[in-house]
Amino acid sequence: MGSIEGDEFVLGKRIRIRWMSWLHSRCDEGKQHEHRDNTCRS
Repeated sequence: MGSIEGDEFVLGKRIRIRWMSWLHSRCDEGKQHEHRDNTCRS
């Protein structure tokens, strides 16, 4: 039954990675529009 926790952890990790990639994509759009966002700095 412990595998359920592992699945949730992996799922959360995937969501986090997808979220970060989404933020980076928004940052790229912002730079094209000359719009600076604090989330773009890393």
